[in-house]
Amino acid sequence: MKNAIVAPLLGACLLVAMTPVAATQADAGLRLEQVVGRVLARNPQLQQFDTEARAAGARVRQAGQGTPYRLGLELENILGTGPFERMDTPEATLSLSRVLETGGKPGHRAELARSRLGQLRTEQDARRLDVLAAAARQFVRVVGLQQQVGLARDELELVRANRESVRRRVEAGRSPDADLARADIAVDRAELALAQAHSELDSARLGLAVHWAATTPDFNRAEADLFRLPGVEPFDHYAAQLERNPDLARFATRARLAEARQRLAAARATPDVELGGGLRYLGEGDEAALLFSARIPLGSRSRAEPYRAEADNLALLTPWQREQQRLELHAALYAIHRQLRQARERTLRLRGEIIPAAERVLDDYSRGYARGRYSLLDLTQARRTLLELRREALAAATDYHLSRVELDRLIGVGPDAGVQP
Repeated sequence: MKNAIVAPLLGACLLVAMTPVAATQADAGLRLEQVVGRVLARNPQLQQFDTEARAAGARVRQAGQGTPYRLGLELENILGTGPFERMDTPEATLSLSRVLETGGKPGHRAELARSRLGQLRTEQDARRLDVLAAAARQFVRVVGLQQQVGLARDELELVRANRESVRRRVEAGRSPDADLARADIAVDRAELALAQAHSELDSARLGLAVHWAATTPDFNRAEADLFRLPGVEPFDHYAAQLERNPDLARFATRARLAEARQRLAAARATPDVELGGGLRYLGEGDEAALLFSARIPLGSRSRAEPYRAEADNLALLTPWQREQQRLELHAALYAIHRQLRQARERTLRLRGEIIPAAERVLDDYSRGYARGRYSLLDLTQARRTLLELRREALAAATDYHLSRVELDRLIGVGPDAGVQP
């Protein structure tokens, strides 16, 4: 089951793909499959799982234990009054007894504990998937912020070049000094934006490293191509895999848990028998006698009825709870699928049509400004439009990969991972 949980993130590795050149370089950056390996090996939350499972296994052994033997000693006719004032004629009884559980109660208790162990493992699968998905999302954010830094650096270079162009026009007397002051302000703002982008990237890198218990980032760069956008399958393709979701799989163990609880409740109706035997010293001479005892509680069936009613009603809840969970997951999957398709279409159109058109417009305004055909305001607006479109394309590509990670989380496996449960 652990491989099935790793699969979605390995599938995402194919989506957030590395460039072949970067992957072969000696100083290649951190790749998503490396993130997955580090998280599985070092994440503190995941390291708890084996300990939790061992504790649950110990509870199985506890539940399967039978009742203990009881060794008893009774002394009578001592330290009383009259003829019993002294210990001349004491009576002593040494006995051994045990409650014999009927109806297979130890086995049913062990079965119930084993069902709880199975439930724990399915819950751990869901938690493991949550941890890996969170790491994958943070990885995508780091890559996106690296791209943001690149865009901020490009903007700074652009406004600096624009300032030099304005300076030449001012020196030639073709533009007012106010244009140069505005160009200086644009450079200052771009420098602040670049510093802010670096700060956000540093915080995000640490946020990623924390997933494998590192207190400082131990990588130089997250390596991925956000603009590689594989196609999106029809919704029914993913809906058919929804049953693999650990949040649904846990209901199978809940059903087994409910059945085990019902069997244990039914066994309570069978009364247990306490058997005992021993030796009694009668206090006169060397006379002694054997004794045997048997005790059976009355009313076991009526006392067991509330337990049986509780177990039956809890068993009836499980199918309804599962159906409610399935419907909620189905709706969430549909919404994520729509977001995924929309993000892909938006990215492709921006990069394929709109941004090239904006680049041509900026090129035209740059040449026109140099010849005095356009104002600095026109050139600045064209530049700002292009930068905003590039940021919008990056945001759309980031949304695509974040949605893809969430979709993989919902279906429980990555369809392109090639890893079998």
